Amino acid sequence: MELYEEETSSPLSPNGQYLTTSALCLTVLVVFEFQAPIHDLQINSMLRTLFVPTNRRFSSVVVGEKDGVKKWKRVDVDVKEHVKVPVIPTGKSPNYHEKYLVEYLSNISLEPLPEHRPLWEVHVFPYPTLHAAGTLIFKLHHALGDGYSFLGAFLSMMKRADDPSLSVSFPSFRSSNSIPKSLQAGYHNNVRRFFKCVPRMSSWIFNTVKDFGWSVLKSSVLKDDLSPIRSGDDVGLELLPMDMSAMEFSLDQIKKIKTSLKVTVNDVVTGVILLGTRLYMESKEKNSGDSNSTAMVLLNTRNMEAAGSMPWGNHFGFLPLQLPKLSNTSPDHDPSLDFNPLDFVYETHRVIKRKRNNPAAFLTGALLDFAREIRGPKTPARFIYKAMSNTSMGISSLIGPTEQVTLRDHPISGLYFLVAGVPQSLRVSVLSYMGKLRIAFAVEKDFIDMEKLKACVETAFVTVSKAAIHS
Repeated sequence: MELYEEETSSPLSPNGQYLTTSALCLTVLVVFEFQAPIHDLQINSMLRTLFVPTNRRFSSVVVGEKDGVKKWKRVDVDVKEHVKVPVIPTGKSPNYHEKYLVEYLSNISLEPLPEHRPLWEVHVFPYPTLHAAGTLIFKLHHALGDGYSFLGAFLSMMKRADDPSLSVSFPSFRSSNSIPKSLQAGYHNNVRRFFKCVPRMSSWIFNTVKDFGWSVLKSSVLKDDLSPIRSGDDVGLELLPMDMSAMEFSLDQIKKIKTSLKVTVNDVVTGVILLGTRLYMESKEKNSGDSNSTAMVLLNTRNMEAAGSMPWGNHFGFLPLQLPKLSNTSPDHDPSLDFNPLDFVYETHRVIKRKRNNPAAFLTGALLDFAREIRGPKTPARFIYKAMSNTSMGISSLIGPTEQVTLRDHPISGLYFLVAGVPQSLRVSVLSYMGKLRIAFAVEKDFIDMEKLKACVETAFVTVSKAAIHS
């Protein structure tokens, strides 16, 4: 492996600096499920000609500099060093392969990526499972980029199954009750708009100070209660084995709920996940549905564009979202239930809208940058790590293609992703694809009952759907 000339090196982004310290190391596992066997996929050739050229970071290593700033250094890549193929006994059933794959995902999520070569690997699982004829797993260091960067790279390698000449399209997740700004201007004259803005400005300032202060405290002294979803293990949850699984929901059904409630798809999905989590907690320990629990929701901070033209890198921020309590219900809920399921969607909508409309997240980012300049990248990395470990769960989501895509004429029937290295007992990731929404869970093994949790999320979805119809 040879280094390229000095002028080809470039500094890591601030987030990249944080993610390559000993205090914080996150990796992303992207799982592709294929409709047909992948024995003839020619992985090495595909990686060399399609994957590595998509971005220079896939052919770079991280090196330290005298000024303390880490940089990307171009190297020659031997793709064979990055490809792993597990060998398991022949003649086993798809059910056996499925269980083996889950265990395999847990194992590779705990293994650090070698620092002497570019920070990615591809694991080829050519054995049929309950969901696929073959599976590819891309393991990528989060310093390389975020989910939108990786999605853009993957889509540049793929084609639409129905017509390879057409571009891939994405579903619209806009709120159904949004009003164009051009029309909003006609509702009030300038004087009335001014006086209406005064209390809004006061509220905006108050919410900014409140949310920024709460985020700082959550990253230092404020901890969630111990509960059925937060073990509080001091050993380091990112080092413990995880159980992993995924489930699917109809995107059309979610959009119907969105339209009925006049919120966003993200509000519905997050509300269902939070309600399902609370139901799981209560089923495991009475009154834990009212415990102090927080979800760290990952927000994309870039402008939404076509996946192929999105700026590369880590453009994200964390939004702390307190889980609504089962006891805090509105008076008009279904008397056959002990809670109003729609409260979880409406509360999610209200809080996310409020926090998106104030600069608390950007102030937190500015604080991290200041700490990095004064004390180096390890200080903000510890800040982020503490914020994660003090909360109960993490949620991240991506918008995937509407149509089925192929990789070298091999149709992909399903895909999902997981984030490893997070010091939380429960992590949830969401990805849309082909009219389905895939929700993947990574939970602390032997602490959270995966099947029970999925059953509770399923119950939450059905309950919210019924309530939305009659709302």
